[in-house]
Amino acid sequence: MRSVSEKGFAPPLPPTPIALTVLLMLACNADHGQSSAGAAQDGPGAAGRLDKPPPGPEDPSFKFLARARSSDGRSWEPMPGVLAERASSPQLLDLGGVSTVVFVSRGNHLAQIPFNADSGQEAHELTIQGQEAGLVVDPHMLPLGDGRYRLYYLYQPEGRDPGRAGNNQVRSAISRDLRTWEREPGVRLEGGFVDPDVVRLPGGGFRMYLTRGAETVMSAISPDGLEFILEDGSRLLGGGVTSTLYRQPSWLMYYHVRNRIHLATSPDGLAFEADPRPLLQPEHPDVVGAAVESPSVLVKGDQWYMVYASSGRQGLRRER
Repeated sequence: MRSVSEKGFAPPLPPTPIALTVLLMLACNADHGQSSAGAAQDGPGAAGRLDKPPPGPEDPSFKFLARARSSDGRSWEPMPGVLAERASSPQLLDLGGVSTVVFVSRGNHLAQIPFNADSGQEAHELTIQGQEAGLVVDPHMLPLGDGRYRLYYLYQPEGRDPGRAGNNQVRSAISRDLRTWEREPGVRLEGGFVDPDVVRLPGGGFRMYLTRGAETVMSAISPDGLEFILEDGSRLLGGGVTSTLYRQPSWLMYYHVRNRIHLATSPDGLAFEADPRPLLQPEHPDVVGAAVESPSVLVKGDQWYMVYASSGRQGLRRER
């Protein structure tokens, strides 16, 4: 931190006892303000272990993970409390009967935490063995049915903002204990897209939904979950960062546009029709910085649950 005189808060003073006292008081006040700001930024419930700002260009310090529930997947009620601070890009899934959230912590590493975690509970950092230096974000985990789990994630080799980079890579890793992950050889897909969202197809194989340019959803197809080929056209225009699931007879795609969360449906998983009415939005959507985004939905029995990233403390309102 620069000194008081460097910042121009006080003119040079002669080295008298009074002048020295004034300078010391100003310097102490400046240091106290800086410490208070840092404490407010972390706050209770901060997930992860890093104390420094992330190296990526987008600082996630103002984002937190929130939760909502529903009886039909369309009318959502926000749940109280904050799941994790300084967090983004969540995925909610069932891991051995436990509802678990995998997310990006502090903008530069992956972590997981139980969906019903108490405020202040520490998240567990995910370690990917064999992964070289670079930015690792946007996790999506998929049970393989043989006791193993596959973790898809976005890798930015230069550490740039993935939303503005054209050389992002979707990679994958395998684990049996959900803590230590071994990177799989090769690259699943490469290009200027983010947020892989992978689903199993009823007839076999996999489809990966990806977001390009924040408001275009594309897809790629694979017989084995490893070799993906981009499909022609777009699946959805006007939104992105999806959470897709099949509930007979339709595919449901939850996504965000601007600062709201929406739903689109499709009979075949290719042509989606968007509902213009938001499912969730900030109480005061016109306030700068107020937003809800990156939804992830899980159905357990007759209950639906959602985790999403939010910013601003204005609260949420249900739209239907």
